[in-house]
Formats: sequence, structure tokens, C-alpha cells
Amino acid sequence: MVGVLVAAGVAALGFYRDEVYAYARLGAWDLGPVKQGTRQFVVAASKNDSAGIAPLLAREGSALVPMEKDGAITGFMIPDYMAAKPRTLKALAPTAEAEFEEPKVIYLEGGKVSATVRFPKSHSLEFRWDRTSGKWNLVDLRWTDEPR
Repeated sequence: MVGVLVAAGVAALGFYRDEVYAYARLGAWDLGPVKQGTRQFVVAASKNDSAGIAPLLAREGSALVPMEKDGAITGFMIPDYMAAKPRTLKALAPTAEAEFEEPKVIYLEGGKVSATVRFPKSHSLEFRWDRTSGKWNLVDLRWTDEPR
């Protein structure tokens, strides 16, 4: 009986190997830092505070392309259909008063954590976070227009 249970456990672990690896690598049992980082980004962007955003960004392996002026981040090039579109910090987060959804683990390609923020009657932003070197880093940002 014990052998059957062990064999079933090994088979399940093999089948769910990618999910287990991503969950463990991300430390997905504690997504509090992702919530805090997402809120920090929105508050900083709504104030055009480049210094509040810079520490959140991944240095390597990021899909984000910042726009800079005089060494300060002024916005990002955000994918929009066939081409990237420039979005200023204020356009990304017109206000800090937004609807924050709970972060969710995405198990594909080694795993990321998604956190969505909605700005009613305007747009939503999906933040993609990765945990590298023991620190959460923002690696992608996606814009979706909301119905008006």
C-alpha cells in the first residue's frame, strides 16, 4: 500500500513538475511583496515619480522598454497590437485610486506572477513579476482598454 502511494506521488510530481518548480522558485506562498510592488508602481506613476519606479524594474530579462529623459523614467513602450506604443507614467496610472486584483501565478515558461490593476472607464494594466536573486522584479506590463 505504501509503495502504491509513493509511486502515485512520484508520478504526480513528474506530471506537475513545471508547476511545482515555478511555485517553489517564485515562493508563491507569499505574494505580499507583489501586491506591495504593484501598489508602489501605481502610486509612483500617478505622481510621475521615476525614483519610486526604478527599483522595481528588472535589470535583465525584461520585456519592458523604459522611455527616459535626463536620466529619469518618463514612461514605457507598451505592446499594442502590432507595434509598441509610448505611454507616459501619468497615462499608465492617472490616479492611485484603482482596483487592485489579487496576484496570480502563471506557471508557463518557468513561472511569473500576474497582478492586474483596473482604472474604471479607462484601462487596465497587467503587471508581470518574476523573482530573481531573491527579489521581485517587474518584467512586463500590458495595457488593455476598458469599455466606456
